[in-house]
Formats: sequence, structure tokens, C-alpha cells
Amino acid sequence: MKNQHIPFEFKEELHIEVEITNYLGCLENIFQLDEGIVHEIIQLYSLRLLDTSLYEMEKMNIQDEQTVSYAKWIPVTVFIQKKKVLYPDGILNYIQKKKDEIL
Repeated sequence: MKNQHIPFEFKEELHIEVEITNYLGCLENIFQLDEGIVHEIIQLYSLRLLDTSLYEMEKMNIQDEQTVSYAKWIPVTVFIQKKKVLYPDGILNYIQKKKDEIL
């Protein structure tokens, strides 16, 4: 996905506007699914929400073509303390290494 598509995806699924502030890097994720081993490439960006009041919201609804779910703010310390698992594997290590660029 080219980075100009990222703001569009946020607007389409979360109905919010974002600005990309930095390209952080790329992760490769290989994992098991029902049909076998699958592979994905994840491009990581830091961004900011243009409507800063959204940072105060507990949950944001996500509307996809087939599903309705929500996004929720979770402090990174919850993942560092292993109270919750962050997927894909490796992203927490990446966040910890790049925290000055992200947080």
C-alpha cells in the first residue's frame, strides 16, 4: 500500500482524517492459518489524528464492507508488561526500539 492510500483507509474505515508524520520501517510476518503458512509485509508509519479530540475517545467504530468492530486506545505499557498480546509478532520490539520516533 502506498502511503497516500493510508489517510484514505483511515477515512473510509474509521471516518477520521490523519497525517502521516514518519515512515518507520517494514516488518515481515509469517504465520500459520487454516490453509497453511501465510506471509505478509507490513509497512509501519507514525501518524497523527487531525481531530485531536479523538485521542480522548475510549472506542472508535470501524465500518468495513463485511464487518463492524471498534478500535480502542491501549497504552503500550500493557503490551510491554505482557498483560495483552500485540500482533504481529515483532511489532512490540520494533515499537520499543523506535519509541522516540513514535511516541
